[in-house]
Amino acid sequence: DLPWEGVMEMLHVVAERSSCDQCVRDAVSCRLEPELPESMDVWQDSVELRQAIGKYVKEGCEGDDPKGKGLFKSIDGGEKLGDIIVKYIEQIPQTDIAKKVCELRAWIDKD
Repeated sequence: DLPWEGVMEMLHVVAERSSCDQCVRDAVSCRLEPELPESMDVWQDSVELRQAIGKYVKEGCEGDDPKGKGLFKSIDGGEKLGDIIVKYIEQIPQTDIAKKVCELRAWIDKD
């Protein structure tokens, strides 16, 4: 749902938390053919790449370093992901995540 810039911010957060850009690249690349360029900064948006990133972050697999699954389930990780989503929410108003965030905001602000 995020624009490509937001997806890349999310990956940079993962790389920053693990102190290993190459590890993140390898974890995404192993879910994708052909292999990705070394630098995440030159990756180009595509359905296949988004699916590989999604699989890494949602499912994880043995050998992932850093572990993909659960990366954003900690308080700190969730806050960082939330910051990224809120930053881009006006660009994605019709997406499921944007609608859920707006519903949550309305519930919080109720009364």
